[in-house]
Amino acid sequence: MATRDYVILTDSNCDLSDETCAQLGVRLVYMPYIIGEEDFSGAPDNRLDLNEFYNRMRDGQPTKTYQKSPEEYRLAYEAILAEEKDILVIAFSSQLSNTYNNSVLMARQMMEDHPEAHILVVDSQNATGGQALLVELAARKKAEGATLEENARYLSQVRDQIGIYFFVDDLEYLYRGGRLSKAGAVVGTIIGVKPIIRVAKDGSLQTTDKVRGRKKAIAYLAEKTIQQLDSALCSKVYLISAQSDEDALELGRMVLAQHPECDLELMPLGCCIGAHTGPGTLGIAFAAKEWF
Repeated sequence: MATRDYVILTDSNCDLSDETCAQLGVRLVYMPYIIGEEDFSGAPDNRLDLNEFYNRMRDGQPTKTYQKSPEEYRLAYEAILAEEKDILVIAFSSQLSNTYNNSVLMARQMMEDHPEAHILVVDSQNATGGQALLVELAARKKAEGATLEENARYLSQVRDQIGIYFFVDDLEYLYRGGRLSKAGAVVGTIIGVKPIIRVAKDGSLQTTDKVRGRKKAIAYLAEKTIQQLDSALCSKVYLISAQSDEDALELGRMVLAQHPECDLELMPLGCCIGAHTGPGTLGIAFAAKEWF
């Protein structure tokens, strides 16, 4: 019996553009968000321009995000299963949201209802550019002929090597998101402290260091990337920017000077992640030989 074809499905927290996903043959589940009094689905016909989103955050408008319900995943799965194809789901980190759990819950139910179907859900243990790198690696493996099961195993093996370092410009946003105390946000802002945060191997957020000033924070991100980059696994490096394009390009130049083989790409930080980190956030996502 011939192996069924499969579709790679991920969520928009990967911050890949609709055009890139179409080129890769990847389908998206759009993640919703609220700013001020407005609710957006995140779909192409119901989303806010990123600059407007961050400008409204600067103006003090509150933001909120929430995960898709299992029912919404059912609709996404049904559309693919109707094409008689299986599904490889690459989900936003289970440590940061219930998105993964909801996608697993509905996958189990759908396979009970459709015994011929196979739906495998992989916890990316990542977000934004890190999740995007896993999606691109999965698309590459699929193009090379990997089966659904082979691709899922591959992603489970390499995901520990994919990660992100980032810092925020205004600690107030981390306070609002419950990641920092009010006192810590106020004191840190006054003295110009930039906590360096990474997405750890288990997909949680971990503060690795604290530096004074934005220039030192950029240099820190560059140093860590230069030390750890494994371009043999993945030469793509994402420069993640929330209205920080000039600093992102400077970070890229620093990395490229030591790793001319890497493929740098500027990635605008999407609304769902940016809602928790705020404008001015700068990050870098890459494959590492070892995280330390």
